[in-house]
Amino acid sequence: MGYNVYITRAAKWYENEGTPISLQEWKDYVESDPEFEMMEEIAVSLPNGSMMSYASKGMAMWVSDEEEVLFDYQEGNIVVKGPEDDVIEKMKHIASRLQAKVQGEENEEY
Repeated sequence: MGYNVYITRAAKWYENEGTPISLQEWKDYVESDPEFEMMEEIAVSLPNGSMMSYASKGMAMWVSDEEEVLFDYQEGNIVVKGPEDDVIEKMKHIASRLQAKVQGEENEEY
């Protein structure tokens, strides 16, 4: 399990009724940022040889010089699992463009 960090417009990320980021707003942002690519599904091979996949309408991969990070649209928020400091900086940039903020699972703001 990782720690989730959210781009949200809500006072508390889990109470965003009336303040959601729309899926279309997120897709528009991703389209405007050449470091992002929308993805419909990701799949990984498990050690036992089986495959595990995850699909989401609002999933996007951020590709920087050093890493690839999955951003996922979930219920009006953009979610990243266990982001490092550079990813949080990218999240802050995105949040400013979406008139939102970056908030951790325990409601701390970055």
